[in-house]
Amino acid sequence: MDIYCFYVYAYLRHDGTPYYIGKGKGRRAFSVERTIPKPKNKSHIIFLHKNLTEETAFQLERTYIDLLGRKDIGTGILRNKTDGGEGSSGYKATEKTCAKLSAIAKERPPISEKTRIKLKESAKNRPPISQETREKISAARKGKKHSLETRQKMSSSQEKRVHSEKTKKKISATLKSRYIIA
Repeated sequence: MDIYCFYVYAYLRHDGTPYYIGKGKGRRAFSVERTIPKPKNKSHIIFLHKNLTEETAFQLERTYIDLLGRKDIGTGILRNKTDGGEGSSGYKATEKTCAKLSAIAKERPPISEKTRIKLKESAKNRPPISQETREKISAARKGKKHSLETRQKMSSSQEKRVHSEKTKKKISATLKSRYIIA
């Protein structure tokens, strides 16, 4: 694993002043699942430092937040809720937390047919995955094994599946094109 994969980023207002400082890796700066909304315009997301260790990224995040100050405590212009540097990289939820989240998810109403159609249309408009991305995904998955329990669950879920004759022929043709059958 690359230890120099972290960065420090800022979200900018329309006037160019920062309103949030964060530490991340991967797509973190572009994530929408957060309390502080990301800018709609991607040019308002800037990377202050890249290729950092996690500790260095935490230190720089704290320094910027300290320098620019937080609105919630009346010391500055940032909307950060903490002084930074505490993050949760590698966090694993407890079984109790997982059970609570599962219960909440089960209480949600099912997705409506109208929403399903919208999701389907949205998926059709996505650009295809590049070969480079496919190779990265493949490399990340290589060597990983599913547990016996998981394999059994996957198998039993497929037993319930019934394919039409047309689909069976497509699957067969695809598999034949992948392998040389003597």
